[in-house]
Amino acid sequence: MRKLAGNLFLDHRVWTEVLVVGLLAGVFLLATGAGNFDTTLNSGMRANLYIALSAAAGSLLGFVLAALAVLVALPSTGRIEQLQAHPQWHRVPGAYFRASRALLAALIICLVGLALDSGDKPWVEYEVAAVVAISLALVRVAASVVALDQILAVAQADQRKLKPPTTSRIDDPGP
Repeated sequence: MRKLAGNLFLDHRVWTEVLVVGLLAGVFLLATGAGNFDTTLNSGMRANLYIALSAAAGSLLGFVLAALAVLVALPSTGRIEQLQAHPQWHRVPGAYFRASRALLAALIICLVGLALDSGDKPWVEYEVAAVVAISLALVRVAASVVALDQILAVAQADQRKLKPPTTSRIDDPGP
């Protein structure tokens, strides 16, 4: 499962992003054709959605930036240097930077959407842009989690190689 996630979110990230974003935008566009779309997604509901999505994007952005700061500020130990020497290490900070850019774009689009998409009639084109931004941000956040998981799996495997086997028994003669 770990290898599949790495292949999808890291090795073939562009295709995964295009597929997921295209699928979600397409589903949204199909939903706009429903007869009750204007009444279901009225201005109050859109405002609540934009507020909730911007809050979620802002919170995730904070977590991603905090994790990136921790990765950058890690003290230089043998284990950390070994991880950073791994040929795939660049994927971890790269994935976090991509996720932070996408989350920032989603946050801005959703905040601006509060003002721009507040009329009685939904502005479908803007809403599609918001769906694209949010879905891209979520795919990239998932990719950053997968990248960290991949490098931690390498670290755990390397650590197991360094530990001697624990086969010694306690010699307790009893009472």
